Amino acid sequence: MTTPSSAQSLRDDAGAAIGQRKFTEAARLADQLERLGEPAEAANLRGRIALMRNRSIDAAAWFRKCIAIKSDHIGAWANLGTALAETKAFDEAWTAFTRAIELGLPVRLILHNFGIVAAEAKQVEAAIRLIARAVADGLDEPEVYTVLADLYGELGDIERQIAVLDQALIRYPTRADFLDRLYQLKTAICDYPGLAVIEDRVRSHLAFCVAGSLPPGMPSFSFLMTQGDGAHARLNQSAWDRPEYRRRPAKAKAKAGRKRLAYLSADLHDHPVGRLMLDIIGAHDRNRFEIVILSAAMPSDESRHRRIADAIAARADQVILVQDLADDELAKLIRRERIDILVELGGHMMASRVQALWAHEATVQISFMGYAGSTGMRCIDYIVADPVILPPAASSDFVERVIRLPHPWLPVSPEPVSPPPSRDALFATQARVIVSLQTPQKLSLDTVTAWARILARTDAILWLFLFATTPGRDALAERNLRRFFAERGIAADRLRFTHDWLDRPDHLGRIAAADLALDALRWGGHSTTLDALNAGLPVLTIAGPAWPSRVAASLLSAGGLGDALVARSVDDYVERAVRLLNEPARLTAVRAQTQAAFAAGNLASWVAAYERGLLQAYEDTVDGVHRDIIVA
Repeated sequence: MTTPSSAQSLRDDAGAAIGQRKFTEAARLADQLERLGEPAEAANLRGRIALMRNRSIDAAAWFRKCIAIKSDHIGAWANLGTALAETKAFDEAWTAFTRAIELGLPVRLILHNFGIVAAEAKQVEAAIRLIARAVADGLDEPEVYTVLADLYGELGDIERQIAVLDQALIRYPTRADFLDRLYQLKTAICDYPGLAVIEDRVRSHLAFCVAGSLPPGMPSFSFLMTQGDGAHARLNQSAWDRPEYRRRPAKAKAKAGRKRLAYLSADLHDHPVGRLMLDIIGAHDRNRFEIVILSAAMPSDESRHRRIADAIAARADQVILVQDLADDELAKLIRRERIDILVELGGHMMASRVQALWAHEATVQISFMGYAGSTGMRCIDYIVADPVILPPAASSDFVERVIRLPHPWLPVSPEPVSPPPSRDALFATQARVIVSLQTPQKLSLDTVTAWARILARTDAILWLFLFATTPGRDALAERNLRRFFAERGIAADRLRFTHDWLDRPDHLGRIAAADLALDALRWGGHSTTLDALNAGLPVLTIAGPAWPSRVAASLLSAGGLGDALVARSVDDYVERAVRLLNEPARLTAVRAQTQAAFAAGNLASWVAAYERGLLQAYEDTVDGVHRDIIVA
């Protein structure tokens, strides 16, 4: 290589070397810069090398050395902000970024990191002002809308967040990510005016992607709310059927004795997945399985989270905290731990670590519980299902094979239930009470329209739970739901809203004070259906066109309540609800059936069948057999 003759060419060559991860070459060029009388530039380059090598603390030291030599070095200030952000020193990172902007750094160069740092440093309003100034000066690119929407979300200003996304779609009408976020936000706050138009755009976009086998460019919430099983599976396959997710293991050798069964999840705390897995892990046959927990949960100071996490740890043989591991590091850990059966519990939901399974380091890899559908990833060998939530014909587009249980997809495990509070104390009425336990995000327009039809033909009150964690979202959802029902002639005193958390026994006891639970039509209750059944409360559902809408039907059918509580259409759903609410003897009989059917639960038989499925999947994988498994 010809020796560069100027500081500028040295900087250019060093930058190219860093981009190609040729760090030794970049370091040599930094040494030349220092000999050429450019110590500040040399320090900045060494900091960039350290940053690329994930040595953020070393990087910050080099950038500070550069700034000590040349206090107005824009690049070093910006790089220092990035390094400090990676060490979670967000207040200092904010100071570094704003200093770089004062010195003339275009906001667009650090926009994404700037937004994250502003949120963490509680400088959201200041960041919005700086971005607005940059927009006024001509900044115009999609990332601006993404960052502004995130910042308004941090403030809990959901309406401004929606306004930003509305503008984003006007400016960039083909951006699927903007469309998806707008759809999710409007659904989450029950902002139904205009929602049908947005949903039609979502459906049209997804239909276009399905037809062309194109990546959808939006996360799975929209698939789950709008698509049948086949289209959902094809969309995820388009998104995830990449070479890096297709690796298959070499033929494994059979292993005698106990199998190392690992559960990977970010939800093994006071979360529906954590509560269910606590019971499942406790019921596992320890002569057959050694239980390893790969916990990706972020540490929490809340006692309710620690209580479940500690109880899971006490029932497992080994717990490994993996929340700080990159995907490739987690894959290597799975190989080192010699995992025979790896069950991933999140799919494509928030905080999931499913992408770490790309290298297929466990003998057999299985998706279960946290995701209601196909992952579309060929590194997942099996999904766990049952014949109701996933009929054989519905899985034809799945890349995974299916372990079909003879029992419902989710086990019923009775929990302690406190005595129900008096109806007068809770509702100040003796009218019938219908309850929905789903979050507002799952209450589609067709669901609440059906509920309005039920209320119009009965004297019942509707009781809704609003437990959103985003600031401001609950209040907007309540306001919009009240407006929706008022426009359909339903008086305000026939709606009740609950926002407070109770301990599990008291929560279940409170649910038992209602007369009937109504399932959402598209994304029905999973753990919330189990909560209602544990409280002895009948759940009226409809077996819809996709897995998320059939979980309650699976549970009720197994309990012998399919004829009474599983509707065949929306009209049938409304008619059944009206009959139950207007005929007290019928409702009393169905409630007694529910209590009798689910009093004992099915955990022991469920776990035994589930274990048979896991072991058969392991044996088939070792033998090179590729087939669905029907568990007897």
